[in-house]
This record gives sequence, structure tokens and C-alpha cells, in this order.
Amino acid sequence: MNLEFTRRSKKTVLIVIDFLLLTLSLLLTLNIVYEKPDYSLTLGLQFFNIVGLQLLLLFLCRVHRAFWKFFSIFDLIKLIAAITTANLIPYFLLSYIIPNGWYQIPAMVCNWFVMVVILGFSRLVYRRFSEFKSNATSAEASKRTIIIGAGDGGEKLIREILSNSELPYQIIGFLDDDTAKKGRSLRGAKVLGQIDCLPQVVSQYNIETVLVAIPSASDEQMRTILKLCSNTGLEIKTLPSIKFILDGKVHLSQLHEISPDDMLGRDAVSLETGKMEELIQNKTVMVTGAGGSIGRELCRQIANFKPQRIILFELTELFLYEIEAELKDHIDVVPVIGDVRNQVQVEAVMEEYSPQLVFHAAAYKHVPMMEKNPHEAVKTNIGGTQIVANAAGKFKVEKFILISTDKAINPTNVMGATKRVAEMIGQRAQRDSDTQYITIRFGNVLGSSGSVIPLFKKQIANGGPLTVTHPDIKRYFMSISEASQLVIQAATYGKGGEIFILDMGEPIKIVDLAKQMITASGLIEDRDIKIEFVGLRPGEKLYEELLYSDEEVLSTDHPKVKVAKLQSPEQESFDELINKLLVSKPSEVQLHLQGIVPEYQPGAQS
Repeated sequence: MNLEFTRRSKKTVLIVIDFLLLTLSLLLTLNIVYEKPDYSLTLGLQFFNIVGLQLLLLFLCRVHRAFWKFFSIFDLIKLIAAITTANLIPYFLLSYIIPNGWYQIPAMVCNWFVMVVILGFSRLVYRRFSEFKSNATSAEASKRTIIIGAGDGGEKLIREILSNSELPYQIIGFLDDDTAKKGRSLRGAKVLGQIDCLPQVVSQYNIETVLVAIPSASDEQMRTILKLCSNTGLEIKTLPSIKFILDGKVHLSQLHEISPDDMLGRDAVSLETGKMEELIQNKTVMVTGAGGSIGRELCRQIANFKPQRIILFELTELFLYEIEAELKDHIDVVPVIGDVRNQVQVEAVMEEYSPQLVFHAAAYKHVPMMEKNPHEAVKTNIGGTQIVANAAGKFKVEKFILISTDKAINPTNVMGATKRVAEMIGQRAQRDSDTQYITIRFGNVLGSSGSVIPLFKKQIANGGPLTVTHPDIKRYFMSISEASQLVIQAATYGKGGEIFILDMGEPIKIVDLAKQMITASGLIEDRDIKIEFVGLRPGEKLYEELLYSDEEVLSTDHPKVKVAKLQSPEQESFDELINKLLVSKPSEVQLHLQGIVPEYQPGAQS
């Protein structure tokens, strides 16, 4: 009740103010148009009739619903349209009732101009006053902030900050590498220099926060910004993607802490979406391991290309529930709690739904855990792959796409060795089947379950230290979304028997990633968070590889997708070795793996 009363009171005040402004506008019009206005009773009656009619028309045009505090160009256009109406209608009415009245065309046109100036100017002045008052009131409590990027993103960012007094940012200025912008102002904040001036600007103006408003920032730009911010203790936030600029959807809610993807700094991947849509549209697609990090993102990407349905095949009930809930309102999904090691169940699903595409992402991938449980790695990564691959051939699946890993190259651990055998299973199955068996191999994905990024985040939240196994350990990285998109892209090229390798860029030192995460959290290494080296874990290598030395690599139509062709293993010996491995004792697993993958060297480091 009180809230409603307050709203009505404010609206009444605005109407009274507009009445006074309309009265002032008409008085000015009279004195401009007529040398000596005749303030007679008749003129007075006309005067207040006009003002009253104008006020009523403005009210009917709903100009009082606009917030003066957020008065925009759009509101000004609406106000001008309402003022035009509020002048034309009184003119025609009075011309008909009082043919010789004083409110003729000169007075009407002049009144229109005066009203636009007075009513529009008063609202704009109030808005500027509100912004100034909000900034002055919150300046002491706000963080002194510099915005990197004086383009579209920066302009939308500062506009929203200035219009919301509750946001804890006092904008000191901008930094931008466009030298033509230096010294110019954007919403009252100057461009103070180029991005490499950040340390000096931070020191000179006591900056506490950096907002990166370059959604299309390149690899080099993001690395430069993070390097400049290192050991400053600055809070750093960024906008997520250029699409928000293009869609006009840049808001402070989309500012986020520097993410793993931002640190990686890889440019957005270009895709041949026509081919991808042709591969997937109106088809039934089965994804094993649909609730895992890669499987889940694959399902999201597949859903973008309008399949007839997606079969979500997942062992963990919670993961299956989550991905089904995410997709079911957009696409026909079939959730199946299933185990790839269960041949009867896998074949029953394929027989019932007849998938044309199978993306096999189900696997155990945690290296140290599989060193402790080698037989489980064999049963899932090898036995499960063999069951799904054989079922794909039996039920005439068009394409079977195996998700592999760089750890399959010259493996030093059980997980890598089992994934190499899985690759060989796909190649062997190609010999006797019309199904196209395709393997796609790539390195680590940022932020996946069990990976280093979630571990570092947790360790930072707990105050450290960040644990790194070795100062020189390096890994290839890409984002989950990029990897999943390129998996689908590579699948469009496959004819059967290929191993596709995704371009992972340059390998990144894990210790550098740890340092960047400390910086991005607004902390200082050694002072706030320490880094400790704990030694390589069982089966872990210093460096990963994406190719065997004897693999011939060919290019494809996509610059980030390469293809290698290897000879498939001989049927008799390979099948026999696989069968022995699947029934072997846990203590014999490594020995049997070496019989299939001679380059497997348990515990070796490189």
C-alpha cells in the first residue's frame, strides 16, 4: 500500500512539473510571437485551455511513464512525437472553435520548438544531475577502476555503470591501443593512453580494478593484459564474447572473473556449419558418456544442428538428469542410464532407436586413478569401446566417432595405453564394416572434471598453496566448446579409418597457468598465494605428444584439423590379444597392454 502510494505521489509530482513547464513554454511563445500580448480574460481562458489540453494529451501519450533518471534518446523521440500531437490537436480544435484566435500556425510552430527544448532539456538535466549525484555519493565506497577498451563494449559498460549507483566502480578512465583515441572522452572519462601504460596509470591514479571491455581480444592482447596486471593485486574482470556487443546485450551481469578460456586466449574457431548441419540434421544421434565434460558439451553443440533426437547414454544418474533437463525443452532427448560395458544394453538401445551417428565419449580419463585401478580402465576404455564399436557395425550406424587423447601417443600410463588400444579397435573394425569409424585425438580441455583448473580454483578459494607437479610440465589445452565443435567438424571429413588430430596451439606450462590464475584473482604470488611443486604423479609425463613419429599427417579443409592414417592391426593376433587382456588379472594388465602397444612404457617420463 505504501509502495503504491509512493508511486502515485511521484507520478503526481511529475505531472505538476510538466504543467508548470507547459505554462512556461506557452508564456515564452506568446512573448516571442507577439510584440505585445493582450493578457485579457479571453486570452487567459484560451491559454489555460491549451495548457490543460496539452497536459492531457501528454498524459495519454504516456510520457510520464519514462524514468527521468534514465531518460534516453529513445525517450526523447517519444517525447517529441507526444509534443507534436499536443500541438496539432489544440491548433485544429481552436481553429474550428475560434477562427480568429491567437493560437495560429506561427504560435503553434514556435510553441512546438519551445516545448521540445524545455521539456526535453529538463529531463536530460535531471538525468545528468542524478548521475553526478550517484557518482559523488558512491565515489568513496567504489573501487577506482580503469576500463581497457574504448570501443562499443567500453561505451556500453560505462553507460551502465553511470546509470546504476549500486555498482561499486568509479571510472577513472580508459586505456586503448588506438592512438587516435588518446585524450578523447567517453561519457566523461578520458582515454589515458595505450594498454601498455597500465602499470603507470595504476600507480598514478591508485587503480584497484581493471575491467576488460574487449570481447574480441586476441591471444596476444589477453596475455599482455594478464602480464601487465601480474603482482599488482588488481581485481580483473572481462566481458565474455563479441556476440554480446553485436546483440546489444552487454551488461554488468556479464562481467566475470578472467576465465580459463580467457587465459588461453585462443581466437574463436571458424566452422563450416553447413557441413556440420548436413551431418546431423534430422538424424538420430547417440552420445555415450553424455553427462561427462566432453559428452555434455558435445550434446549441446549437436543440439544446435537440429537432430531428430539425441540418445543420452550415461552411467551416472545425476549427470544424466542434468543434461536431460538442459536439453529437453529444445530437442527430443532419450535419457538412458547405461553402461558401455553391458553389451546387451548397448545393442538393445541401438536396435530400438537406430542411431545414424554415435559419438563415443564414455571413458575413464584420470591418469593417477587409472594407475591404481588398471583393470577398470581396460574394461571401460577397451572393452566398452569394443562393444559400442561392434554394435555400431551390427546395426548399420553411418559414423562411429571415437574421442581419443594425446596421452595415447607413446603412453607411459594405463589410461593412455587403453585409449591407444581403443583407437586400434576403431581402425580394426573399419576393415569389415560399412560403418565409417573415425577417431579424433586432442589434448586437455580447460575446466573439465578432474583437470587442473577446478583444482587451482579450489586451492585459491582455500588460500593456497597451488600444487604443481613439476616446474617444466607442459600440456596442450583448448576450451571444451572449441574441442566439441571441432570434433563435429572433423566428423564431417571422415570416410573411415582416419585419426584426426585437432590443432591445440602451443603447449602451456602448468606453472604459468597457476600464476595467471593467481593474478586474475587479484592476488599476488608468494605474498597471498604460494605455488608448491609436489613431483610427477604415477604415469605422468612432462610433455605430451599428438603424433607418433611414423604417422603421416595430411591437412583437411579446416586449418585446425589434421588427419593421420595408420595401418590397422592384423585381425587374428589383435583379437586374441584383446580377449586375453579383458580376462587378465589386474596384476597382468600392464604386461598384456605392452603386448598390444609395444611403445607403452609404464612409469617412463619424458
